[in-house]
Amino acid sequence: EVRSPLVARQFWKGDRLHAQNVWRSWMIAHNIPKRGDATVRPPLMEACSSHWYGEMISANSDTQKMFIDGYFKHGMKLDYWWMDAGWYWNKTGWPNTGTWEVDTNRFPGGLRPISDYAHAKGVDIVVWFEPERVTAGTWLTENHPEWILGGKDGGLLNLGNPEALEWLTNHVDGLIKSEGIDLYRQDFNMDPLPYWRKNDAEDRQGITEIRHIEGYFAYWDELQRRHPGMLIDSCASGGRRNDLETLRRAVPLLRSDYI
Repeated sequence: EVRSPLVARQFWKGDRLHAQNVWRSWMIAHNIPKRGDATVRPPLMEACSSHWYGEMISANSDTQKMFIDGYFKHGMKLDYWWMDAGWYWNKTGWPNTGTWEVDTNRFPGGLRPISDYAHAKGVDIVVWFEPERVTAGTWLTENHPEWILGGKDGGLLNLGNPEALEWLTNHVDGLIKSEGIDLYRQDFNMDPLPYWRKNDAEDRQGITEIRHIEGYFAYWDELQRRHPGMLIDSCASGGRRNDLETLRRAVPLLRSDYI
């Protein structure tokens, strides 16, 4: 048994702008995630220090607090403070993903001291993740190469594998709780199609992709079940995953990665 993507078709004639506004009205009324009875609105002010510290590679606890203070000093009240790629242990820079543990050399006590500092000022926390892309030499490839389409050489975390899906859900859920994360941001900077196709026999092409996407949605649904009201920010290299079902679960907060 498999499922297909959710597709919406809109038929129209006449004024193009009117047709676009009909589509927008339908998206807002029936698709965009809601908090209680209210439609989610983008935050008024979200900021990060990515351009100063190579995403988060050169950042530490003190620099994050310093930047938060700097915004308040200049009269800019933040809704969200965003901690970007590179807060985890890595060897060659932020793209070295697959060890989802806070680098406590740079962030003693984890991200929680920064979250607590921000929360005391009325600021919520966004943290960047890219769980599906896994590079060689990381925790996932060393401990569970059987979960990776690509094995020990790295590749795609197979969310169609029930064990991999369960581990990821529980692990990220634990980080959301322990690090005081208010908004989960998920990126995706790779082409998964070759990994899916290589894993399937000729008469089964597409099945690994279907199972992965089913797992991807199940992962988000479970995170939101465990954290009612938590927003998800969908990035995917700056807007490459804005399909209808993704947009029923997440809000793309940025038109690109830059703010």
